Amino acid sequence: VRLRHTWLKPRPGDIYIVTSPKAGTTWMQMIVHQLVTQGRGEFEHINQVSPFLEQLVRDAKAEALLDGLPSPRIIKTHLPYHQLKPPRDSRILYVTRNAADSLKSLYHHHFLVEDTPLDFNRFFRVVMDLDDPWLTHLESWWPHREAPHVLHVRYEDLVQDLEGGVRRVAAFCGLPIDESRMGDILEHCGITYMKQHTQRFDNLGPRAAALARGTFIHQGGVGQGRAMLD
Repeated sequence: VRLRHTWLKPRPGDIYIVTSPKAGTTWMQMIVHQLVTQGRGEFEHINQVSPFLEQLVRDAKAEALLDGLPSPRIIKTHLPYHQLKPPRDSRILYVTRNAADSLKSLYHHHFLVEDTPLDFNRFFRVVMDLDDPWLTHLESWWPHREAPHVLHVRYEDLVQDLEGGVRRVAAFCGLPIDESRMGDILEHCGITYMKQHTQRFDNLGPRAAALARGTFIHQGGVGQGRAMLD
């Protein structure tokens, strides 16, 4: 809460991407950035153009970074509703994903970064004991999903119809689309392109790269998580 009222100075039209962990956050960051730039958006790392709000507390240059971003700013967060309390003149993209698939993706993240990762069954118990992040986030944001400044986007709908989802996000955020650029927008937001440039989205750090167990951008599919559960 202190973050919000000190150096995060809200601007009209700010776009917040709000998700529980591993629920399509990076994908939506890429979608919005490509819409803003008409498919021409390039960067060394996604955090340069769409910073992670909770990480900025550890960055001495956070205020300058936020002030220097062009409007509309694209800000990623996993904060619950009562901590973010975004202003009504902002736009909130609230993305949800099937619980089992989110858990599978969270386990993949754990497997990449830990020296001695837990087996899945033990990992599941730890997550549940620690206060399941998927459920607590859902409880916080779900009652606000139909607010005028909130657009609820289902991960599964994006997988089924990416172009339809991109157009829906653009309309909600007031971002015009140059139809001649739609092909580039969709290509850059596709899983193939993002896997080819996974280092631009990687938040895992050098140790994960050294362990070489996989990549940050994983499968991006629907339904595989259920197979991991008994």
